[in-house]
Amino acid sequence: MAAFVRPVFLGVFVLAQTIELGLIALNLGTASRARGVPPSLKGLVPRRVAERARRHAVASGRHALVRGLFDAAFAAWLLFGGALPWLDRQLAASGLAEPHRFVAFLGATSLGLVLLDLPFAWWRARSVEEPFGFGRVRLATFVIDRARSLAMSALLVLPLLYATWAFLRHGGEAWWLWLFAAIVTLQLTLQWLWPALVASRLSHARPVTGGPLPVRLEALTAAAGFRTGGIYVVEASHRSGHANACLVGLFRPRVMLDDTLLARLTLEEVAAVTAHEIGHFRLRHQAQRLALAMAATFAGLALTATVLTWAPLYLAFGFDAPSLHAAVALVSLTGASLAFWVTPLAAALSRRQELAADAFAVRLFGRVGALASALQRLSQDNLANPWPHRWYAAWRFSHPPLADRLVALVRAADAR
Repeated sequence: MAAFVRPVFLGVFVLAQTIELGLIALNLGTASRARGVPPSLKGLVPRRVAERARRHAVASGRHALVRGLFDAAFAAWLLFGGALPWLDRQLAASGLAEPHRFVAFLGATSLGLVLLDLPFAWWRARSVEEPFGFGRVRLATFVIDRARSLAMSALLVLPLLYATWAFLRHGGEAWWLWLFAAIVTLQLTLQWLWPALVASRLSHARPVTGGPLPVRLEALTAAAGFRTGGIYVVEASHRSGHANACLVGLFRPRVMLDDTLLARLTLEEVAAVTAHEIGHFRLRHQAQRLALAMAATFAGLALTATVLTWAPLYLAFGFDAPSLHAAVALVSLTGASLAFWVTPLAAALSRRQELAADAFAVRLFGRVGALASALQRLSQDNLANPWPHRWYAAWRFSHPPLADRLVALVRAADAR
């Protein structure tokens, strides 16, 4: 059986990686060959901006292709190159107690993935973002931010790993249901507490006070029947030139507006973007995404429980016998290849939600102009790829292309 399992897993892994890298290559090739302004954006994007966005897409595509090759090679080494069984034997020889061995094995695997990301993140910041006016992070700031993120992750993940081991060892056959309940509780608690306790401090956010902006946005939220937890400005400009807006929180979300967004848009355009974000909340898009994340967690835990004592799986990947930590690692790593096939469905759902939030903003505003001009300006300022390959866009894009959104806005206005 083990001789059959390994080729099946290897085949699925190779197929997923081939399609992923092929899509990146198609998208890169399209941007490399394109010139001028696409027909769908004629009159919307100046030729100079379109060419600059195309060059940014080429630089991003090259980075993504090299990164994808390294990620695939590293994952293959972990899964099929004997790295995980070797680490397992080293920890077994160290004499660590079982819970510490469980945490050390999974922690070391996760740390390897984090360390692999560092040079690529720095490369993107300096060679992809900075030449186009986006990357403004110095090496010291980059290192401090990454160290802070790693420390925060460790504070959350290490206790969760020990709790996972305890559920696995002492939870009986229903251990995965108990663990699922604990993870859901943690997710909901973080959604509730994170904005007030952590997010505003990490992002250097401050409440909006004085001037016409808070008056306009408070009137907007009242008209939408939306109880906000406050309107905050995020000091994003000292790290990036990108502009963004979002809602954070579970019951009374905070409106988070990048200072770069406020610097580029008019008051009415900022209000229109905020109305779009309110639309996500009023249409329960955050709740839907959270429910899907919980469903994915449930499926992953159910799969882990199913294969926990299935010896052929461990033998196929070089382990001497079934183990708790090997089961979690194998399901996590191979699950990424399985989840790859769900990516286009998740992307399509996200694009549908974006269009629905746009339509909500149109109904709230009663007109298209402010949101349309905001989308055009943000698309140009963020150098959105004007020449995406249609297969790549269908598989990966979480937001519809600009032309599609503008057409949908007009339809939403006509349907009022």
